[in-house]
Amino acid sequence: MLGESDAICSPRRLQQLVHRQQWRDARSYLCRFLPPPVGTERLSVEAHVLHCFLGVHTVLASIVAGVKEDPAYSQYLSHDRTVSYGAVRIRSIILSILCARQQVRTSIDWECVRYKAADIIYDLVSRTPELKDLILMPGNRMKPHNVLPIGFGFRGRRHLKKRTRRARASALAKVYIGRQRSLPAISDPSQESYDELTVSKALDWVADIVDECLKAGRRPESHPVR
Repeated sequence: MLGESDAICSPRRLQQLVHRQQWRDARSYLCRFLPPPVGTERLSVEAHVLHCFLGVHTVLASIVAGVKEDPAYSQYLSHDRTVSYGAVRIRSIILSILCARQQVRTSIDWECVRYKAADIIYDLVSRTPELKDLILMPGNRMKPHNVLPIGFGFRGRRHLKKRTRRARASALAKVYIGRQRSLPAISDPSQESYDELTVSKALDWVADIVDECLKAGRRPESHPVR
């Protein structure tokens, strides 16, 4: 039940979707709690990595499935010379799979790739600052009977009142945040450099962990993926 909640992000649920090769569902699930980087809103490096990592694997899965053309490919195959080194590495990886012959693609155990990616995603979710108050980790005491107001009596009503106050405070906070976001952004000369640095770090990180996943799936005496 908690895996489908819009209030609690379950790293285990995201991991299961990746295990099943449901990359698009995994991206949709993540977007329920962590919108993709758009506009002027600043996101952590980990948040950028999560979105990009899932995006790259979605593209790789489409290529391996035999999809030769997909609009999603274009964003990773840009020939812009101003792109970062990490972006170039990601482009190289995708091109190597896209242009590879069938025997080269089959030289990789894609199930092992998925399981490695799922482990990495699980770790990334737990490290992402934007998700720290939303995630449910194994061993936590946050269970359905601790979240829902079950039971009667004075003690139950007291806890229900406390939760009601918290819910109202949370609702007011959401309204305030929504109004703040609707206001015109204040010009910040460091915004562009901050975003460029964050994205650059994220792409370097993504290139590293995508390569790590492919190495995990490489069969003995297989052709290297560059």
